[in-house]
Amino acid sequence: MGTAILNKNEILARQTGSLVGEDLSGIDLEGENLSGIDFSRAILDNARLKGARLVEAKLHQANLKGADLSGADLRKAYCVAANL
Repeated sequence: MGTAILNKNEILARQTGSLVGEDLSGIDLEGENLSGIDFSRAILDNARLKGARLVEAKLHQANLKGADLSGADLRKAYCVAANL
């Protein structure tokens, strides 16, 4: 399991921005509001996203292998070609 290059605070500071292509492997974002963030092509392997709010988030071609999405709110999230 890899270690995220960005830390949780850096990610939350970009809530209206882009995390396109970032390596966020193993990051713990449980219960966080990540709505609207662009995670396209991001590496989220083994990320903890349990109960996270990902409303209208962009997860196009994101790698979520082993990620915990239990209870996550993915309403209107764009997940085309995401690797789950």
